[in-house]
Amino acid sequence: MPSNHLVILLVLVGFGIKAGALPLHVWLPLAHPAAPTPASAVLSGAMIKAGLLGWLRFLPWGQPGAAVWGSACMVAGMLAAFFGVIVGLNQKNPKPLLAYSSISQMGLMTAGIGIGLSLPDAAPLVIAAVAVYAVHHGFAKGALFLSVGFTSSTTRNYWMRVFLRGGTCLAALALAGAPFTSGMIA
Repeated sequence: MPSNHLVILLVLVGFGIKAGALPLHVWLPLAHPAAPTPASAVLSGAMIKAGLLGWLRFLPWGQPGAAVWGSACMVAGMLAAFFGVIVGLNQKNPKPLLAYSSISQMGLMTAGIGIGLSLPDAAPLVIAAVAVYAVHHGFAKGALFLSVGFTSSTTRNYWMRVFLRGGTCLAALALAGAPFTSGMIA
């Protein structure tokens, strides 16, 4: 294995653990139920993006041999996207459900990274698209994790409950890519 391939492999694996990439994701669904709700919001909203940021910064965009790794990223990303949905839909607890949703969403971003590595001319556009998607996911998923901590018994004010439920619905619709939301733009 040439040294540039070894470096790419180490960058993908090292930052992939932080990003919750498949098959390095095993820590993510275990961490969310154990963490307090605000910590889960930060973990899914911002912390896993540190791995993505590492990929964006340190992967050799447009270098020889990167296209092979781009194909691997696209396959792993799409597998993660489908795996996260299938396993997540079978969860009873909302925190693991949202964790598997994050694995799925990070899979889409991983596939985007793969496209950028495989098509060097498209890399600047792909990097911008992945960055927009990451910001959208961070805000929407953070809001959903914060809403997990909310129950109707925490407040007796009817309008506050309506406002909080409406915000939760808006975050869920944005994550699903509904029209006129950040998800549609991303």
